[in-house]
Amino acid sequence: MKLPSVEFLLNGLVSTARRFPLALLFTVAATAIGIYLIQTEFKETHIDFYAKILMTCSLGLPLFFALHMVTEKKEQSLIATMLWFIAGIVLLSVFYFTTHLGNNMPLKFMYRYGLWNISFHLVVAFSAFSHYNSLNGFWQYNKLLFIRILTAGLYSFVLFVGLAGAMLAVQELFNMSINAKRYGQLFVLISGLFNTLFFLSGIPKNITALQEATDYPKGLKIFTQYVLLPLVTVYLVILYAYSIKIAVAADLPKGWVSNLILAFSVAGIFSLLLIHPIRNLAENKWINIFSKVYYFSLLPMIVLLFIAIGRRINDYGITTERYMVASLGVWLAAITLYFIVAKKKNIILIPVSLAVMFFFTSFGPWGAFKVSERNQIKRLEKLLLQYEVLENNKAVKITEANEKKLKTKDANQINSVLNYLAENHSLEGIEHWFNEDSSHLFKTGAERYKSINYIEKTIGIYADNYFRYDTEGEMNFSFGSNHKENGLDIAGYNRLYDFYTYSSVGFKDDKENFSAELKQDDLLFKLNDRLLTKINLKNFCASLKKEKQTDNYYYLPKEAMSLAVDSLQIKILFNRIEFTETDSAIEIKNVDGMLLLKDN
Repeated sequence: MKLPSVEFLLNGLVSTARRFPLALLFTVAATAIGIYLIQTEFKETHIDFYAKILMTCSLGLPLFFALHMVTEKKEQSLIATMLWFIAGIVLLSVFYFTTHLGNNMPLKFMYRYGLWNISFHLVVAFSAFSHYNSLNGFWQYNKLLFIRILTAGLYSFVLFVGLAGAMLAVQELFNMSINAKRYGQLFVLISGLFNTLFFLSGIPKNITALQEATDYPKGLKIFTQYVLLPLVTVYLVILYAYSIKIAVAADLPKGWVSNLILAFSVAGIFSLLLIHPIRNLAENKWINIFSKVYYFSLLPMIVLLFIAIGRRINDYGITTERYMVASLGVWLAAITLYFIVAKKKNIILIPVSLAVMFFFTSFGPWGAFKVSERNQIKRLEKLLLQYEVLENNKAVKITEANEKKLKTKDANQINSVLNYLAENHSLEGIEHWFNEDSSHLFKTGAERYKSINYIEKTIGIYADNYFRYDTEGEMNFSFGSNHKENGLDIAGYNRLYDFYTYSSVGFKDDKENFSAELKQDDLLFKLNDRLLTKINLKNFCASLKKEKQTDNYYYLPKEAMSLAVDSLQIKILFNRIEFTETDSAIEIKNVDGMLLLKDN
C-alpha cells in the first residue's frame, strides 16, 4: 500500500481547514492535549482540567462536522452559519461547565459524555440528508462515511505500524534511547490528527450529487446476505429456544438477556439498512419478505426484554444502565411497530429518533440520572423506615430490638444503594437526613468510603463485609486496609516495593526491576528476574471473609491485611484485594499493596 505523501498531507490540511475549520480546530486541540498528558504520564496537577478539555474537544469533532454539513448542504448565509456555530459552542460550554471530574467524582459525568458522543455521531448520519424524499442520498452519504472511516482507519494503522517499526529499528540498530512515551504520542498523533484529516479530505463538496447515485457494492450484499443475516437468524433461534425453556419451566428470564436482545435487534436492523437500496429489485424480493418476518419476530423478543428488565428493576430498583436498557426497549418497540404498520418506511427516522433519545435522556428530571437517583433514594428510605432508623426525616441509630430483626439481605441492600449513589451520583440527595456538621461528606466528590462509613455508624447498620453486585450466582468481595494511617511500620525491613496487579495484567517497575503477577490463585513476586516468593491467595481470601468489625464494611485491621513470609524475610501489606466467589470457587480479580523485604 502506498503511504500518503507529504504534499498530499499538506494539500489535505489546507483544503480541509478551509472547509471544516472548527471540526479541525477541536481535533488539533484534543490531539495536543492527548500528547501532553502522555508526556506527563497523566500526573499533571490539573489533570481534571485537561481531561475535561479533552472530552469537550472530542465531542466538538462530530458536532461541528455535522454543523458544517448542515450549513453547506443548505447553503446557509454567513450569519445563519455563524448562528449554528455559536449554538454548537454554547452546547459544548454547557457540557464543560456542568462536568466535574476527579478521584471521587460520580460516574454520571462519564455516562453523559458517552450519551452525547453517541448522539452527536448519530446527528452526523442525517446532517446532509434528513427528508423522506432524500432516502437514496441519505443511504449513499452514510455508505460514503462508512467507507471513509474504514479507509482512514486502515491508512492510519499502516502509517503507525510503519513509523513505530522505524523508531524501533533506529533504537535497536543504532543503540539510541527512545522513550516509550513516543510510541503512545505517535499513536495519538496519527489516530487523532492524521486519521481525521484523511477522513475529512475524502468528503466530496458536491454532496447533493449523492441523491442521484445508484452504485451499490456487490461485496456489501454478499457480506450482509451470507454473514450478517445468517448470524441474526442464529441468535433469533437461540432466543426463541430460551423463551420456550423459561415458559416450560415457569421461570423468569435472566436480566442479561435484555442486552442480548438489544444487540441482536440492532444487528438485524443494521443488516436491513445495508441492503435497503436493492430491496425492490426483481431478484431481491426475499429482502422485503425477510424484513416483514423479521420485524414481526421481534415482537415476542421485545416482550421478553421488558419482562427481563422489569424483573431487575423490581428486585434492585432503577439504575442508569437499567434506565437506558428500558429506554432502548421502548425505542425498539416503537421502531418495530412503525416498520410493521407504516406504508412508507423512512429509514432516516432510525438515527434521528436514536439521537433524540440518547441526548434527552442525558439530563433533566426525566433523564437517566435523576430518575435512577430518585428511585434508589426511595428504596433506601423504605428500608430505613422499615427498621425505624428514620424519625421525623432524620437518621437515628437502630434499636436493639430492630437490630435482632435486621436481615442480612436488607443490610446488604442498604449498603448496595449507598455505594450506587456515591459512585454514580452523589449522596447529596440524603444529606438532609444527617447532621449539618457532616455535610462535607455528602457533597459531589466526597470520599466514598468515609461517607458511607459515617452513614453506617450513624444508623448502626453494616454490610456483611462485601459489595453485593447484581451478578446472579456470584458474590463479589472487596477488602481494604490503610497501612499508612498513623505512619507505616517498616521496622526490621530494608526495602519497600509498591505493586498493583489485575488478574490479566501484571505489574513491573523497570527502575527497580521488580514485578508482581497473578497466576490463578498464586501471587508471584520477582526481583532482578529472580523469584522472591509465590503466595497462594485462595486460603488468605477465605480468611478475610471471616473477619468482622463494627464500624466499616470495607476496611479491615492492618493485621488481617498483612501476610508475613518469615523464612524469606518478606512481608506483604495489602491495601486492597478484590475477588469473586461462585459455588465455593474463588477467583482473584486484583490486588494492590506493598512488599517489605529484609536484606540478608
